[in-house]
Formats: sequence, structure tokens, C-alpha cells
Amino acid sequence: VFNLKSKRIGFHANRTPESVHAAMSTTTTTTTTGDGGTTTVTTTISAPPATAAAPAPAEEASEVLRPPVPPGPTLLNDWIALCTEKPIEVPGLGPIFDPHQHFFKFDEASAGDNIIPNPAPAIAGFSGNPAMESSFGVRNSVFQPRHSHADPAKFDAGEDVKVVVYMPEHLLADMAGNNIEGTLYQQAFHMLDMAAFAEGANPLMAPLGEVRAIAKYREQHKGKMCQVMNAEAHLSAGAAIEPYLAELAKFDFVCGVREGMAALEGDKPGVPSSIPELFVVPIGTDWNGYDEPKFREGFALLDKYNLTFDAWLFHKQIPCLTRLAKAFPKTQICLNHIGTPVIVNQGNAFATKSKNTQSYEEVFAEWKVSISALAECPNVVVKVGGLPMPICGFDWNQRPVPPTAAEVAQRLAPWYMFVIEKFGADRCMFESNFPMDRASMSYTCLWNAYKIMTEGLPLADRKKLFRETAKKFYRV
Repeated sequence: VFNLKSKRIGFHANRTPESVHAAMSTTTTTTTTGDGGTTTVTTTISAPPATAAAPAPAEEASEVLRPPVPPGPTLLNDWIALCTEKPIEVPGLGPIFDPHQHFFKFDEASAGDNIIPNPAPAIAGFSGNPAMESSFGVRNSVFQPRHSHADPAKFDAGEDVKVVVYMPEHLLADMAGNNIEGTLYQQAFHMLDMAAFAEGANPLMAPLGEVRAIAKYREQHKGKMCQVMNAEAHLSAGAAIEPYLAELAKFDFVCGVREGMAALEGDKPGVPSSIPELFVVPIGTDWNGYDEPKFREGFALLDKYNLTFDAWLFHKQIPCLTRLAKAFPKTQICLNHIGTPVIVNQGNAFATKSKNTQSYEEVFAEWKVSISALAECPNVVVKVGGLPMPICGFDWNQRPVPPTAAEVAQRLAPWYMFVIEKFGADRCMFESNFPMDRASMSYTCLWNAYKIMTEGLPLADRKKLFRETAKKFYRV
């Protein structure tokens, strides 16, 4: 268990270097869409206020890797506010269905209603762990300093850290103006039912706490979000998971489950990933956990309960998912985040410390081969998104100002459009992955980038990518 107050967290950079004071600029870009209309995007980037650089702590770093805090505002909301874009209007596109969003509620006030407090034994390695802040962005979408001018020494010692929630009201604020007709809530392995960890209870039932919480939020925000949900399911428990799946079947909005297996080659069960302090390989698996007999025993039960399966893994594990899809051709599978390629040479400080020494070009080439093979499995669809997560190695979260949608589209189109080419719009869906992708850009910027990169596609295909494929797959 990682205890903030008993570990020294490394920190070796000033929070607000002088390089942050850029001049205000406004850029207007007009493009012609594939549907014959025009799209105008106006982006205003303003310089953050000048503040004194904070001193580096006297002590050297010890156990935990932490990237330097980059130039620009310390708080994520302040950073995102530096670049504002209005949603692009695409004639005839219609509303968007967002098939991948999370909530997080790790604050101390969240005890009760089966909402997991911070810290809690089941996720103590995640909640409040600055290494997770490193993996999901230095400014981070979940963890924040208590205020904009936090003392770096106290922040690193864990004395000036606030665990910030991301809940329905925050998502609604991010979605504002984007014509979102609904979302799929993707499990985040929190808000657990802690009673399931009591002596004599069944810990496999703990994720029901999250399901009940989402049922409550659905009621509070009728028709705005969480129309469907993917629940956590520890399928690696084998046949023992069936009572839990039977309970899930009682919630009509639960359409599928996910058990993430993201790990790097050579990682062992229960041991930190090759990316330092980043992920722990799920207990009972090796780095290709979808191959394991116990997992497949649990996976075989999904059809019985009419549940789809969402797979989260890294790019080197895609062949493992291909083998699973071929072994269970009737089970519907969704690959998350196009396979989460981990690229080490684009400002990805933690990935450069991993065993993965592939260049950008090598990762891209290997990933394309794996994606092409997976595309031959007709029971697999893909969520197109996720690359703004800092773990993927793009450097937006390290910049003094956020990127524009045009820039995001240019950098991500080679990846995303390749997936769409191989799978077809019938088997691809754009996702927000908020708040994780929020570490790199705003919600509007992300969806504008999707609109820009698909300008050359037929309107019918764009409707599938932005709404229809997701609603069909998840039975909305």
C-alpha cells in the first residue's frame, strides 16, 4: 500500500518557468467539409499570468518516478481554459453518443452509499498515489494540488495533495455545447461495495457498489448520460464469477463488462509493470492474461448473460486478444483505445524507463500488423480514441498551452484513420475517454479533432463513427 505521508516523492523542476509567458494569439481556420459545407474554428490561446518560480526541494528523489511539472498553470482546469474552441457544426451529422467515460470519487467525503472513501484497501495503490498522477498527466484529471500555488516540497511529501472528484456535474460542464445525446459509463474499479471485503463475504461482488452508484446518477440526470454501463468483472476468477454476473443481469442498463489486462512483456502477476510505479498486473495473470485458462473459463459465461466484453491492453498484447476473439467467435468484443500503443520517444518520461525501447516508427509498424490481424475477427469492434492519455507518449500535457483540434487531428489521424480503414465505420466508434484524455485537451477540442480528421468520409460513415456503431453494439 502506497502511503503518501511515508514516501518521499521526487520533484526536480520549477513549477512556473519563465518560458510560459507567451503572447496572446488568435487563430481562425476555415476548412471545407466532405459534405460541401464549411467549418470555421476560432482558437484563442492566452498567456497564463506571471508567477514566481517555486524552489525545488532540498532532498533528492527516492522511490517514486515523477515527471517534472511542465510550464504553464499547475491546475488542469486553468490550463485547458487557455485554449477555447466552439464545437464544429457538421450539417446532417446529428447528435453524438459517447461510448466511454468515467467518474471518480476518491475524496474523504465520499464515504457512504457504498462509495469508496480514500484511502481504501482495494484501490490504495491507485487512490492518492502520485505515480498514477504521472501516468495520467502531470496536471492530471483526477489528482490536483490543493491550490494553484502549492509549495512543491509539501506537494511532493503528500502534504499538499487534494484528490479531486470527476462526477456527473463535471462531465456535463465538459460536454456543454457538443450535442451529446448520451454516454456509456465505463467501469473505473472504484465506488466499490466495501461490505464485500468483510470476512465471509464474496469480494468478487464488490463492483456492484459502482453499479448501484451509476443507477443513482442515471436517475438524477435522466436522459443526459450513462444510458448504458460496462461493469467491472474479474473473469480471471473463472467459474466463481458467475454469481456476480447473475447479479449484473438484474440491472437492465448494464450491457457488458471489462477486465483490463494492460501490461508489458515480462510483467509478472502482482508485480509492478515495467513502466515504473504505473500499473500492477492483475493478480492471477501473466502479461498475456486473456490467454489464461481461468480467465477464459469466466469469459465463456458472458454469452449466457448477454454481456459484451471490453478489452483494455497495450499494443504488444493485441495478438492475445486476437486469439481470444477467434476462440469465442460468438462473443462480442470491443478493443479499447485502439490497443493503447505505448510510445517512448514523445515526452513519455515514465515509458522511457520501461523495457519497451521501440521507436515511434517501430511501435506504429508493429501496431498496424496487429490491428490488421484483429480486424479479420468479425466479432470485434474498436473504440477509436485514448491516445491523448499521456501513457501513450504524446506530449500535449507537457506543454505550456493545450493543443488545437487541428493539431490533434493531424497527429492522430494516421492512427485513427488506419483503424477505420481496416475495421470499417460499421465496427468503429469515437470515444472521449474522459476524464483520462482530459489530461491533454478539452472535450470540445477532442470531438472537433474527430470531425476534422473525418471530413473526407461520407456522411453515412461519420454518423456511424459518432453515434450509430456504439448504440448498435451496446444495444442503446
